Amino acid sequence: MEEQKTLLGKEAGPPPAYCADVGAQPAMIAPSTPAYQQAAGYQYNYGSGQTAGNTHPAAAYTSQSHVTVVHAAPRDYMALAALAMCFCWPLALFALFKSCESQEALRQGDIPRAAMNGDMAKRLAIGAIITGCVIVVVAVVINFALISAATD
Repeated sequence: MEEQKTLLGKEAGPPPAYCADVGAQPAMIAPSTPAYQQAAGYQYNYGSGQTAGNTHPAAAYTSQSHVTVVHAAPRDYMALAALAMCFCWPLALFALFKSCESQEALRQGDIPRAAMNGDMAKRLAIGAIITGCVIVVVAVVINFALISAATD
């Protein structure tokens, strides 16, 4: 009276194997059987930046072994670049450009280039915010100096 469990019309395999030596990097691990991957929502989809069935951006890396590791996709820092536009727009414009390049590289599946452009967008946006704050402080100091010189 034993029933065979099926998954999407195929015989279900064993439960997922968990690797103890994954290291400090958080990762989701699943066996590479097609039935399990379809049921778990994993799909090798580098183009959209998302795995089917999951709402967080991810990119799947596979190896010759039976384990598939899914890492989070690199950030593009688009929101930070947009915020930096309020501080120093000429520099923040380059940050926005690099952020868009990061998104495009992720869509094409070029993870290292997406990470590099995302990091550059972050640096440019932080530089724009710092530059804008320095300009405001210098302007305030000059205005106080001119006002105090005019009253003397």
